[in-house]
Formats: sequence, structure tokens, C-alpha cells
Amino acid sequence: MRKKTLSIFFLYVCAALMLLTGSRTCDAATIYSGGLIYTKAGSAPAEAVVVQNDKFSYAGSLEGAFQAAGEDCERVDLKGRMMLPSFFEAHAHPNMASLLDLRDFPYEGDVPTPEEYVAHIRAYLETHPNTQALRGTGWNAAAFPDALPDKELLDQVSTEIPIFIRSFDQHYAWVNSKALEMSGINKDTPDPLDQIKRGENGEPGGTLLDEITLLVDSALPPMSVEEHMELILKFQDMAHSLGVTGYMSAMVLPPNDRGHRDYQYAAYRELLAEGKLSMYVRLAFLAMPETYENAIGWAAKEAAAYETDGASDLLGFRLIKFYMDGTILGQSAYLLEDYASRPGFRGNPLWPDVAGLRDAFRLCDENGLRIHIHAVGDAGVKLALDGLEAVKKPNRHAITHLELLDPADFARFRDMGVVATINPYWFCKSVVWDDSELKQLGLDRSEQMLPAKSFYDVGVKVAAGSDYPVSTPPNPLAGIEMAVTRTLIAPWRAGRTAEDCTLNLPEAISMEQALDAFTLTAAYAYDLDAITGSIEAEKSADFVILEGNIFETAPSEAKVLETWFRGDQVFRAEQPRTF
Repeated sequence: MRKKTLSIFFLYVCAALMLLTGSRTCDAATIYSGGLIYTKAGSAPAEAVVVQNDKFSYAGSLEGAFQAAGEDCERVDLKGRMMLPSFFEAHAHPNMASLLDLRDFPYEGDVPTPEEYVAHIRAYLETHPNTQALRGTGWNAAAFPDALPDKELLDQVSTEIPIFIRSFDQHYAWVNSKALEMSGINKDTPDPLDQIKRGENGEPGGTLLDEITLLVDSALPPMSVEEHMELILKFQDMAHSLGVTGYMSAMVLPPNDRGHRDYQYAAYRELLAEGKLSMYVRLAFLAMPETYENAIGWAAKEAAAYETDGASDLLGFRLIKFYMDGTILGQSAYLLEDYASRPGFRGNPLWPDVAGLRDAFRLCDENGLRIHIHAVGDAGVKLALDGLEAVKKPNRHAITHLELLDPADFARFRDMGVVATINPYWFCKSVVWDDSELKQLGLDRSEQMLPAKSFYDVGVKVAAGSDYPVSTPPNPLAGIEMAVTRTLIAPWRAGRTAEDCTLNLPEAISMEQALDAFTLTAAYAYDLDAITGSIEAEKSADFVILEGNIFETAPSEAKVLETWFRGDQVFRAEQPRTF
């Protein structure tokens, strides 16, 4: 009995001494120090960080870290490397990627030829003989200088199975005769928005645009849940290698009146149930003018049921996606002034009825759904803002792409609490600039494209995304560099100089602003800023370790060595890769 009393007394003494000295037991804590630890924009770097129980428990001085975690805890010496919050991809389309991506193949010149495309598609089909519907992505309209691609080229590959290949910007689809036949599109199909490119005889030529591409895609044999799961996991692995631990998937199709379901949604639910999601994912369901009431109603019920059953913060889908317009290259962006290449034409809005748009936004607001809007042209952006005036209170709604803006509209973003989601990977003059943006808009407007700094100047919240697979690979370090320099990173210049590729340099933003757009404010846009996006006590231990200090060298030259999510290492570079 006396020995037991002495043992208890000894434990009390030890505990008292620990309190007096400020030391603590380790409790599975790890201290990181010895490098540049960037925590968030506007804050000084930390000397040390403590990771404990899957969270940051401390960020500050090394002495404070010892007091918080104990001097005998595991220590990681960063050896001069950089530690920063992991990145969040604010706008991507992982399931618009494909196992067939025409950008993955070698070509003779800077721009592929139609014959090269056909050869690669044929070779792919020969190695995948059980394909029921061949879907792909990645073709560039610059490969067809005289006209858009026609169905006859793909008919050379097959007339037995449907072929559906999206352009690299995802707005066009190149299809064969079988795909048109299965979707019921023919000479007599109404087309008020001119989304079916036709030959002289009125027959569909094989190139489709925007909304009509969804109709055709939904008529083909769908991708299975398993195929979607494969694409999601493929994207997840790539994202981890780039330091990304969260993203928003910007277009998931709700069930339509033909009973079509996008198995992408089911795939995410299955991956969550199987414990295979190791990222934060937010899904946006598409709403179109003819079907928005059903889409919004279905999404609201689905989200409510999910949350009632015990939602995980890994997966959420209180988001609705709207399209105001298309692309400048396709002359489907909605402009305030005529296209330089087409006098008298400004593009057509995909929501021609402002009252209907406001009703759709109001319905989202009433159901607690966040609004995410595609708007490229200045008239498209203005239409989106006009529609958002129907929303009663700010809810971190966002407008993305934002290639042209009326200067009067910057302050409207701030006043309505709208997030500007920029795409820094486009902040340059690409190899096809002269035949695309310059040709369509003329010199003055094209030189004013893709503003960024103007949003910061008036106090707008700015997030950043890649629009993957439009921008491939979606490497945030490349995006950060291009946001700061307004030019292509060196490996992507195709023999041109940085000056040749520079676009609208006065709209360059600072390194801290670019980092914030890819981390904390991107998380903010999806209500995750209290959980992730910065290195702060009580936040999830989501971080990246880089070889290279991006404040001292070109960010795109830095290498992701490790990516951590919720305290677990999800990527480690054996031979650090660059993209």
C-alpha cells in the first residue's frame, strides 16, 4: 500500500514539474522547422509548426512549439525547404477528362493536323476493341484553319460506334454520323442558338457547341460508375502530386426528363463510402433555362437527405452551375460590342430571359444552394450580376472565367459579395493567339482581357482555378507564376520570348495575392476556410513541402516533394516531377 501511495505521489510531482517548466508530453505531435513556413497572406512566416491529431496545433516560434508539444517530440527539419498550405482547385472538370486525350500525343508541328488527330483516334480504338462509345477530349480548332472539323473525318475511323470528342476548352464536340444518328440530330432539328454547325445542304456537319453537346452526350451509352471512379482517382493522384487537396467539380448533370443520370455523382458517393476520397470535393449540378426548376429541386432534396444522414466534409454538393455564354473562339461568348471578325454580331446569351434567370437564382437562394456562373464575355458577366440582384443575401456565389469586363462591374462584385474565380493559366498570349482572341476581338479589346488586379483594387474576394482539362496539367505553381508575370512559363512558350507571350501586364497581381487565390480564398468560396486553406491552429493539417522558395525563384521551377492531407502523407516524390 505504501509503495502504491509513493508511486501516485511521484506522478503528481512529475505533472507539477511539467506545468512549472511549461513542457508537455508529446501525444503524437510533430514539430516542423528549419525552413520557410508560409501560413497565409498578410501573416509573417512561422518559425515552427506543430502537427497533432491530424491538425495544426500551433504555428509560431520554435520556443512556442516546444512549449506546445514538448521538447522530446518528433522533429522534422525542413532543411531550408518551403512549407505552405496545400492548394485548392476552385474550378475544374475532372470527369470531362478522358482516357483518350489528344493532347497526350506527339505532333510534327506546333499545331496538329486533322490527319494526325484521326490517326491517333483510330489507334486508340484499335487498342480498345470493346468500346461501346468512344469519348475523348483535347482537339484544338486551330488544327482546322478553314472550317470546323466534320463528321466524315471521324466516319473514317468508325460508323459502327458513336464517337464524341470534346475540344480542349470543352465547349465544342466533334462527332461522327453514328453519334448524330443516336441523338436524333438531323437536317430538321431546330437550332435557335446556332449550336449545330451545318453544311451547305443544312445537314449537321459534325461539330456541335455548348448545350447541344450535352444532349448528344446523354444519348450515347453512358460512362459507368466504375469508369467515372477510375477518372476521379486518376485525377486525385495527379492533384496530390501537384500539392492539391481540394477541388470543385464544375458540372455534374442531374437526372433529365429522358431518365439520363450522370453516374459521376454516384461515383463520388461510392468513393466516399469506400473511404477512397482523400481530398475535399464540391460538386456543382447544372441548371439550364428549360429545366432549372427540376434540377434545383432535385439538388436541394439530394443535399438535404445527404446532410440528414450525416454528411462528410470531404464531399458536398450545395452548388448549382449556370452558363451565361460560351467562348470567344467559338463566337458564343456574349459581348457588349460586336465581334471584330463578325460585324453586327455580339453572341447570344444562353439565358436570354433575365426574369427567368432571376427566378432560378431566387430558387437557389430559397433552397440554400450556392450559385456558380460561367461568364466569359463582358455582356455575359453583366447578365450574371443582373441576375444575382434577385438574391436576398450574399452566400459566396461566384462568377468564373471573366475574360472581358465592363469596368463599372468590378465594384458590383464587391457590393454583392460575389467571388471572382479567375483562371491564371490563361493570362498570356498563347501560340494560337493571333488566330483566336486577336482575330475575334481586335487589338484593343484583346489586350484588355482577363483582368485580375482590378478585382483586388476594389476589395473583391478572388479565387483561382484551372478549368481542367482545359488547362492541363492543373499545376498551381504554374498558375501562380502566370498570375504574377502575365506570361507563359518558360517550357510552354514554343520558342517565343516571355515578352512575346505577355498579356495585359498592368493586371498582374502579387505573389501573396496569387497564393491566397489558390489556397485560403479558394477554400472560402466553398465554405471550407474554417477547416483548410491556411496554416493555423485547429485547422486540418493540409500542407505541401516544396524544393525551392517561390518568393526567390520562378514558382513553376519549384518541385512538390510532399503533400499532406489531414495529417497523412498522400504524395511523396521519389524523383520530384515538374509540370
